[in-house]
Amino acid sequence: MPGEIRLLLVDDQEVVRQGLRRMLEREEDMIVVGDCVSDEEVFSQVDVLSPDVILMDEQMPGLGGVEITRKLKHKGFSCDAGVVVLGERMEGMLAAMEAGASGYVPKDIKHDELADVIRQVYWSEHTARERQGFVEEVELFIRRPVDAAQLLKFVRQLEERFNAAVMQTVGSWEWGAVVTLSMRPAPFDSFLEALEGMPDVESVTDEGVSGGGPGFLRKFRALQRSRGKCYKGVAVTLRHASMAKQELAEAMS
Repeated sequence: MPGEIRLLLVDDQEVVRQGLRRMLEREEDMIVVGDCVSDEEVFSQVDVLSPDVILMDEQMPGLGGVEITRKLKHKGFSCDAGVVVLGERMEGMLAAMEAGASGYVPKDIKHDELADVIRQVYWSEHTARERQGFVEEVELFIRRPVDAAQLLKFVRQLEERFNAAVMQTVGSWEWGAVVTLSMRPAPFDSFLEALEGMPDVESVTDEGVSGGGPGFLRKFRALQRSRGKCYKGVAVTLRHASMAKQELAEAMS
């Protein structure tokens, strides 16, 4: 099936591997291409099997999941698969991420949640090179003047039109607001065209919100950089509510 996410399972316990296989292969967009019981098997099979995502136990005989990840990502292996480490305690998250893992989840995670993590890792890590010129996270700077009711309405329209999740909204009515939008990868030009076509949008400028600006925007951008996030920036001017009503009335007359 086109678009299937190829999974490699790494755990020294057969019952765990078989349970994960049965659970994940119920997902229409996933297929388990292999399973490994040791670090030696991982290193010998990863190039042969070409997985998209490796699901790995943190505690393994010999090298654990964190050290296996470190070697795969930093020791000359041509491995561009995303690695999700299954751990007992969340205290191991930092070590796993420093080693190059794309995700760290508890072993008792629910089936639906694990499937969602795998999909997120696949989209954000494995297809990064294929998504040049695409956008999946965008920072919309909504210029003033805008009132609370209009902004909330516009945010709902964004969610519906782009089948997206609004991660956060920060700002003020005096300076404007920044809306962080997360969605499935889409061509940036197509996104801008669809944004311009929204009824409440007066203009769209692909100029981002870099440099200067009020204090809250500078702090917001610094926070995103500290989290390693990289957003496309788009400035949006919304039509004044009364102007939009007048244009609608003229169009219907």
